[in-house]
Amino acid sequence: MGWVLGSIGMEDPNLHSNRGGASRRKKVIVCILALLASPLVAEIGVRILGVRPAPVPTSVGNILANENDEILIYSNCASGEKTLTYKAGEDQECVVVMRTNSQRFRGPEVSLEKPAGVTRVVCLGDSHTWGDGVDASETWPAQLQERAGEDVQVMNCGVTGYDTLQEALWYERYVEAFDPDVVI
Repeated sequence: MGWVLGSIGMEDPNLHSNRGGASRRKKVIVCILALLASPLVAEIGVRILGVRPAPVPTSVGNILANENDEILIYSNCASGEKTLTYKAGEDQECVVVMRTNSQRFRGPEVSLEKPAGVTRVVCLGDSHTWGDGVDASETWPAQLQERAGEDVQVMNCGVTGYDTLQEALWYERYVEAFDPDVVI
């Protein structure tokens, strides 16, 4: 029956039972050796390339204030300022000053009453929205404002470290009164 199965492209599993076991063992051994060798190869590469951990930036000031709320825990403080200084190269330092306005948002003051003919866009989020570590003009809400034009007002209402539940509560307490047309 082996010649019939072989002639249609199939093999009798009983014909070469020893070869399959030895081949499988070799593959397992090669996989184990590769797993053991990978960290060694990575370590050698790191040492040859001189890779070092990124320096920890220094921080002065504060933009966060404690909240008397078990969900919010903290929020942006009014008129806060935090300065980060970090190495941007071998001999270069980068200094980023991050500020909150008196309304607790990043960016310019916004009138509570929305100007006529203006679409107000509120951007909620965590440090990606707030723009932790970058200049205010480099945040995505600022980039959106730059592209949106004068008839759109974009507000950066991000708070570093917030999750969705905190963002919803933050919106209800501090943002909703600004009557946004769009919330991102």
